[in-house]
Amino acid sequence: METKNLSIDQFCRAMTSLKRSQESIGRSRENQRLLQRAIEDMKRGEKAVRARVETVRKRGTWDAELVAMLEELQNLQEVIEGFA
Repeated sequence: METKNLSIDQFCRAMTSLKRSQESIGRSRENQRLLQRAIEDMKRGEKAVRARVETVRKRGTWDAELVAMLEELQNLQEVIEGFA
């Protein structure tokens, strides 16, 4: 009986870990997509990077690393515009 409970516990832990991994992968793909869109906006010279940062923040599930990358793009865009 103890062995069955242990395997059920192990199975539950594995399923929980799998679910977290899937959620993390989903967030990573979404973050990558958002970052790519911000880079494309910047290349076109649009001032949408700032809006993209705000969109990610308002979503409530934003990733601090993604926001930092977007803010860095925003800063870079402002520097580029300063030279234009």
